[in-house]
Amino acid sequence: MQFKASQKLLNPNQQQNASKNEFEKLKEKANKLFQEKKYNEAIKTYTKLLQLSELSSENLAKIFSNRSASYFMLGSQSSLKMANSDAEEAIKLWPKWWKGYFRLGRVYAKNEEWDKAESSLNQASVLNYKSKEVQDELNFVRSKFAGYKHVAQPESSQTIEEIVIEKRIHLGMCEKEYSDANKYIDNMPGIGDIFKGHNYKRGVGVPQDYKKAAEYYLKAANLGFPEGMYCLGMLYHEGNGFKRDYKEAMKWFLKAANTEPSSTMLKNGIPEAQHALALNYMGGIGVNKDCQKAAEWYEKAVLNESIPSAVNLATLYLHGMGVEKNVLKAFNYFKFAAQSGDTVAMRNLANMYFKDIGYGPRMPTEEDVAEGYKWLNLAAEKGDLEAVEELKRREKMKSLVQTKEGFSEELKKLSIDESIIEKPDSINYEQFGKSVEEAAKRGSITAQKHLEIWENLENALLAFWKNDSAKLIAALSKAIQLNSEIVKVPILYFPLIEERIKTHPNDLDTIICYIQIDAKRVLDMKEYIPKVFKLFPDNEYLAETVGWNYLNDGNPRAALTHKYSHPNSLPLRFGRAIAIRLNQGPADEYIKALDEFLALAPEDDPDVPRCYYFKAQTYYTNRNFELFVECFEAGLAAEKKQLPCFLPYYFEGKAMLEKFYIVETRKRTSIGKNDQGHRFEQIKTDPKRKILLCQNREAFISFAEDGVITLQMCHEMTKKPPKISNPPNWSSPKKITFKDIDATKDKIYNGCILEVRIIDWGNLLDNGSISTKIEDKNGEINRFLIHKWPLTGDRNSDMLETIKTFRPNVKISIINPYNFMIKEGKNTIRVESPEFIILDPSKIDKLCHVCGKEAKILPCSACKMAFYCSKDCQKLDWIEFNHKGVCKHLKVYANLM
Repeated sequence: MQFKASQKLLNPNQQQNASKNEFEKLKEKANKLFQEKKYNEAIKTYTKLLQLSELSSENLAKIFSNRSASYFMLGSQSSLKMANSDAEEAIKLWPKWWKGYFRLGRVYAKNEEWDKAESSLNQASVLNYKSKEVQDELNFVRSKFAGYKHVAQPESSQTIEEIVIEKRIHLGMCEKEYSDANKYIDNMPGIGDIFKGHNYKRGVGVPQDYKKAAEYYLKAANLGFPEGMYCLGMLYHEGNGFKRDYKEAMKWFLKAANTEPSSTMLKNGIPEAQHALALNYMGGIGVNKDCQKAAEWYEKAVLNESIPSAVNLATLYLHGMGVEKNVLKAFNYFKFAAQSGDTVAMRNLANMYFKDIGYGPRMPTEEDVAEGYKWLNLAAEKGDLEAVEELKRREKMKSLVQTKEGFSEELKKLSIDESIIEKPDSINYEQFGKSVEEAAKRGSITAQKHLEIWENLENALLAFWKNDSAKLIAALSKAIQLNSEIVKVPILYFPLIEERIKTHPNDLDTIICYIQIDAKRVLDMKEYIPKVFKLFPDNEYLAETVGWNYLNDGNPRAALTHKYSHPNSLPLRFGRAIAIRLNQGPADEYIKALDEFLALAPEDDPDVPRCYYFKAQTYYTNRNFELFVECFEAGLAAEKKQLPCFLPYYFEGKAMLEKFYIVETRKRTSIGKNDQGHRFEQIKTDPKRKILLCQNREAFISFAEDGVITLQMCHEMTKKPPKISNPPNWSSPKKITFKDIDATKDKIYNGCILEVRIIDWGNLLDNGSISTKIEDKNGEINRFLIHKWPLTGDRNSDMLETIKTFRPNVKISIINPYNFMIKEGKNTIRVESPEFIILDPSKIDKLCHVCGKEAKILPCSACKMAFYCSKDCQKLDWIEFNHKGVCKHLKVYANLM
């Protein structure tokens, strides 16, 4: 029998193929619209796709995920809400697919819900742990609450007056200069484009429009303005107006960071870009995590006076992250940032004064403690809530410290380093895979075990995708047993493990995974762990867990008598040593147990430094200082042999051990706080000194070569002061130093005298003022500016006279010194006329230009104008402070003089 065409039966396969073809056709169309940034049209097409029948859960999840991405790119609050909803739907439809969690994490990040964002992205990372896209996003989120300083971004709610002030400061202009120039600033190529870009970015005077902002920033960038480059990079970095693109962001950051400024206007954006690069290397955002490169970029940014970079670099030096640990450098960077008004730096600086770890060789003096309180109070006055709380805590401790409990609490506080230290995610393959593989090839047993962990975690993930709970648990159990301290069970696996323990209560692998996820439930585990250990008495993981269970329960004796059949097990030997200590066993027995562990352990085992520090603690307690020093140094050496995935190394109590170590080693070398060696190190590690000297010498070179002082210095140093000093009265003034001056407040210290030494050559500014750099008796330095110095009007002869008068080693007594705020975070000591100073040139050729030491000094062989007490001082001045740049010009002036 034959059917007419209209009567033919439908072929189910043909119908299914038609639906499939329609699905692919619509999906291709929607994806193309998305790529063309036609997000609203893409959303409509994705919605049509969802209305097709017989779509698999996986295909539905993909469409919801793509529609979520489209809503996300629109950026409005209502569209972000829809993006959130679609991402959640994708997760429900395909819970084992990473992209739903990724989409949800990005929405949370956009809404600045950082904890939720991290949780979602963590799950995406578990399901796709080799994805650079996921890892970059996760690192970006973590960077937001990692504690590192970011460059503050101006608020979109600024008033017109605030915007005017910002523009004026931005250009380095006084009010009159800005008023005269305002009518054409916004139309200036480059500068005008940047300000227009800012307006569109913040929605000030125009509707907020990131794409418009990007257009103006690009115009400025193409004209060579680094600020345009940096701002464009930030739009890509934050995903504003574009899909977040770290590669593109890094491109613009690098371009801005490597720009050579030709004036003040061109310098804006350079330190910010250098700081942004450092943050990305610090957090592994868009690049492999590299603390050394981060430190290098922070260093460059600090030389361009980036205060957030100074705070972060101080933290790196404090913990030895990417740089060799140097507490004095950390102290100096915190101090530089604190003097510039940063409250986080103030708190850290106060903490260092309280512990005296800026100098190291002794407990803090009353003067140190007073200085600590000064900075803590300043931070509190500026509204830092953590500083307020710390002041309250210290006030409370004053009454408690007399008691045994209070003293113990204060001692504990001293031993804990309160600065931020980020513990590594040791099983992050994206970050550490390459370095661990290289170490394994070199024969590292620790690295080889690490590779086994990754292999088993990957097998567990594959089994999870295939719904094979038996294989998942077997692979996960192997990873846990290789290193239970670093292998954490992903939350996604919890339901499978909790279900399987009900059906397979006596399966060893299931038991191990179950203990690992529930280890924090101490009360429930107290009875469970010994019970399952009886079933598997030969299992090393269970034996170790039972031992730690006894220790956590405060029963070290039981841990010591606990029987196990693994005499060469490193975790069990380490645990036994701890049990001896907690059981207050003989020191010799404890040391022997630690030595037995060290004899068996590979040199890069993460517990090796810990063992040496435990030995150091014991020897110090028993007053065996020689062995204490030996063991502490062995611990430091062992840290250097650790795999990168275990760095920076953390040992609770190390800060206190380090203090004791410095005391003991300095006893042996007979070096005190005020020795010349320490003085040289202080000078060498002081960022403020390097910045001010280099700036002063750049201005000197600029005048010598071009006949003008740099535009930046002119704008900064010639502003009209808002306050007038009292007439000078030299009878019985109060002597003060820079410690008595609040560097963050515009204030005249009437009735006071500040005695300083000039440390560099004077510069003659366009308005007849003279600028140089000065140092007080404590070695603290600052800018110095004097107005109305008598001049002839002949610029060259006036500059020659300036160099003769204001030269290194001339002592100045300044009456009524004015701490003048050039702008927020930058100050100078200013006087209005010569009657406010007395000059004493008697030490011109008797003191070293670098360290100020009075000794046999020799002149620079080239210019004959600089004097040094040693080759070290000469080398430091030549290389770090750019004497090589001014030497040939000083030689010319020397011949004229």
